[in-house]
Amino acid sequence: MGLRIFLGGVFVWAGWVKIEDPQGFAAIIGNYQLLPGPLVNPLAVLLPWIEVLCGVLLIVGAWVDGSLLIVNALMVVFMAALVSTWIRGIDVDCGCFSVATTENGADYLTDILRDAVLLAIGLWLAFGQIKRNHIREN
Repeated sequence: MGLRIFLGGVFVWAGWVKIEDPQGFAAIIGNYQLLPGPLVNPLAVLLPWIEVLCGVLLIVGAWVDGSLLIVNALMVVFMAALVSTWIRGIDVDCGCFSVATTENGADYLTDILRDAVLLAIGLWLAFGQIKRNHIREN
């Protein structure tokens, strides 16, 4: 339960800072150079609300299976975007927990490792849910 609440809190926090500055978040998404221009603004508005919703659901323990599925999928997508950008030599701020730009530039290894830890927590929780659901069914 503690890990579920922790992961939920991380997603609420990450989403909320993006909700407060959708234009700044759109600029960060655009900097990744992964999406066509017309998709950047809608994603910048929609994604933070998905993060917050899933985070709140994890915290309160409602629709945990679906929330974990979405959170884990998002972590995979976030990590793939970071790796892609790093490989292409694009220096972009992650945008994970802030829409502010830094003078130091990207710290891809730290961002990817942090996301890998969050994904590991999410997968651990998901497999625990699967096990509990299986036990309930039998």
